Amino acid sequence: CCNVRNQTSLNSRSFCLDSWVHHNNLEVLVPYLKELGISHIKYDTRPEHYPIVGKSLLNTLKHFLGAAWTQEMAESWIEAYNLASTVCIEAAYEAMAPSRFVPVTIDDVPPAV
Repeated sequence: CCNVRNQTSLNSRSFCLDSWVHHNNLEVLVPYLKELGISHIKYDTRPEHYPIVGKSLLNTLKHFLGAAWTQEMAESWIEAYNLASTVCIEAAYEAMAPSRFVPVTIDDVPPAV
């Protein structure tokens, strides 16, 4: 399990993230998130990747925080992550030519062996 130092660090990060979302600091956060979303274009990050990352992040936090993980904390992280991912996705979409969006097809999946 995690130690107190890690719990304190994660709790502090949760508090900071919650503060960004709930205390009208969006005028600072949104431009940063837009740039983050645009910068992820070079990694071929697609909108469908964000929920996978979000679920992994939340499950990791829950795992390492153990009993310190609360419903309120989960709800705050979910709200913050959904806001962040939405801003990133929208900024990336706006920054890219529509022709770059190529849907995944069966040809993208290797055949079963």
